[in-house]
Amino acid sequence: MQEERKFLSILRRIDRLALREKLEGLLPQSERDESPKDVLNLTADYGAGHRRASSALGEAIKELRPDISILTLNYIKFVHPVLDQITQSLYVNTVKVAPELYRGFYYVTKSIDPDSVWQYALNHLGHRKLLRLLQKVQPRLVLCTFPTPAGVVGELKRRGLIDVPQVTVITDNAVHTQWVSPWTDLYIVASDWVKDGLVKRGIPPEKIEVTGIPIDLRFACHWDKEALRKKYGLDRDLPVVLILGSAYGMTADAWETAAWLGDLHVPCQVLVVAGYDKSLKAKCEEATRGSRNPVKVFGYVDTMHELMAVSDIAVTKAGGLTVSEALACGLPLVIHRPIPGQEEENSKFLIQHGAGLVSKNPCTTRELVLMLLQNETTRNEMARAAKSLGRPNSARDAAKAILTRFSERLMPNGPRQTYRS
Repeated sequence: MQEERKFLSILRRIDRLALREKLEGLLPQSERDESPKDVLNLTADYGAGHRRASSALGEAIKELRPDISILTLNYIKFVHPVLDQITQSLYVNTVKVAPELYRGFYYVTKSIDPDSVWQYALNHLGHRKLLRLLQKVQPRLVLCTFPTPAGVVGELKRRGLIDVPQVTVITDNAVHTQWVSPWTDLYIVASDWVKDGLVKRGIPPEKIEVTGIPIDLRFACHWDKEALRKKYGLDRDLPVVLILGSAYGMTADAWETAAWLGDLHVPCQVLVVAGYDKSLKAKCEEATRGSRNPVKVFGYVDTMHELMAVSDIAVTKAGGLTVSEALACGLPLVIHRPIPGQEEENSKFLIQHGAGLVSKNPCTTRELVLMLLQNETTRNEMARAAKSLGRPNSARDAAKAILTRFSERLMPNGPRQTYRS
C-alpha cells in the first residue's frame, strides 16, 4: 500500500509538470492542435499495434464520412514526452530481462479491483491536461485504442466533468482490468471470447460490438496468390514461410530461424521482415547468403497484406494486430516466444481454435515449422481455422457500428458539448 501511494504521488507530480509545460508552450506544436474536431482519437506507441488499430479505424471512419475531422494523439507522449520514453524503455527491458516479473505484474493486475489505488492512479494520469484539451477541441466522440486514456476519460465522466460518448477498442484477445470501465459507451472487440470476458466483468452485452480489431483496409481486398508470387519472384509450387520481426528488437534470434530454413533439406522459400531493426536485417542477409532455399529479406514494409496473402506459414510474435492480420489472410501461425501477459492470452485463443501453435524456444519453433512444411493436411486445416476466425473488414465494420450508434451526435454541423472546468 505504501508503494502504491508513492506511485500515485509520482503520477501527480508528472501531471502537474505536464500542465505547467502546456501553459508555458513547451510541448511541440503538433501535440497542441486545439481547433475543434469531431473525434478525439487517443492511442499509444507501446509496440505498433495500438497505433495501427487507431489509424485503420480512423481511415475507415473517414472513408464512410469524409466530413468528419479527427485528432489523433499518442496519449502518454501528450501527458509528457519523457514519461513516454521512460515507460516504453521500462516495458521493453522488463520483458527482455525479467519476463517472469512482467508476467506476474500482468496477471496480478488483470483482475485487480477497479477501485484500487493502482487503478485510481492510472485513471488520473494527465487528467487535468486532457480536460483542458477537451474544452478546446470539443469532440463529439472520443476513441481509445489504449487502456490508460480510456480509464482517464471514464474517470472524467464519472466525476461529471464531461459527458462525451466514449468508444474503447480492445487490441488483444484478452480482458484486463485496465480496459474495463462502466463509463465506456461502446466496446469494439476482437471476438466473442473477449465479449464473454467483458460480460463476466459486468459490462452489458448491448455495449459490445464484435467486429474484430480494426486492421488496414487493404486486408479486405481479394489478392491473387499466383500473381503475388510472380510479383515477389516466388516459386508457385513451393510453400512460403514468413518470418516477422517485432518492435524493440524482441525477435533478435529471427536470423537463426531464417538461416535454418535457408539450409533446410525440405524445399521451401522464406520471406523475412526485419522492420526498422537494421541489425537484424543485416544478420539475416549475411546468414542466408548462398542458402539452399531462397530467402528474401525486407526492412520496413507497407505491404504486409501482400506478404501475408502470399505466405503459407508465419513465424511471429502474438501481438493482437499481427494475429488479426494473419487470421484475415487465413495464415497458420507459429508463435515464437510470446511475451508474457497479453501475447500469452492471444496465443491461448489461437490454440483453442486450431489456428496457431506456440513455442517458447528456437528448437521447438523449428520442429513446429518443419512439421507444417511436411504435413500439408495439418497446414490446410490450420489455414481453414484461421480463415474462419479472420475479420478482414474489421475496420469498416467497427466504423459502421460507431457511426450508427452515435449518428445523432456525429451529424454534420451538430451541436458540440460544453465542458466544465
